Amino acid sequence: MQATITIGSKRVLRGGALIALTAVAALASSCTNSRLVGVWRDPQFESRPLRSVLVVSQRKDPAERRLWEDAVTARLAQSGVDAVASYTLFPDDAPGKEKLADALHDHNLSAALMMKPLFATNETRWVPGWGSIEPREYYNPWTGRGLVIYDRRWHPGYRVFDRTLREQVTLWAGDDGARMVWAGTVEVDNPSSRDALRRDIADGVVPGLKEAGLL
Repeated sequence: MQATITIGSKRVLRGGALIALTAVAALASSCTNSRLVGVWRDPQFESRPLRSVLVVSQRKDPAERRLWEDAVTARLAQSGVDAVASYTLFPDDAPGKEKLADALHDHNLSAALMMKPLFATNETRWVPGWGSIEPREYYNPWTGRGLVIYDRRWHPGYRVFDRTLREQVTLWAGDDGARMVWAGTVEVDNPSSRDALRRDIADGVVPGLKEAGLL
């Protein structure tokens, strides 16, 4: 049932607006907080889906390395890829290029996905003030009906501090030794936590690989 509301001296129906707002909220919640930029792909590399991938994080901290590899491995597995975290094969340190090529050959893996953190950047921006209409609900005990009045309100401007974190991601493949066949940078603005950052980075990488025909 639609409720009657009043904006200033105008009366409007509220039901349609609530449906529209709900649809917008649902769309916003389905979006990832990441973007893929600076993408490069080797034009000479044969475009074929890679079904087995070694995931390598080049972070020095052993715990962080494992968390990052697990996050991306899980995301690749959701897309039907047989993903292997490199720490299961190289528990002490991430493999170098020679060990990487040997691992791909010895374990029959199609490619290796390398991840390296880049420097974060900070930016300050100004959000200008804006006006809005705020609801106030009244109940008339004599009629048993409610009435919503909308008043105008001014919101002053404010400064926003944005922090952007970046992850360089490269894909290495090749039958005669690993070579880079794809590269990109995933950017995430203001992640809410380290877990959210890892999830957003993974969500940014996988669609890019699919678009390139590599997954």
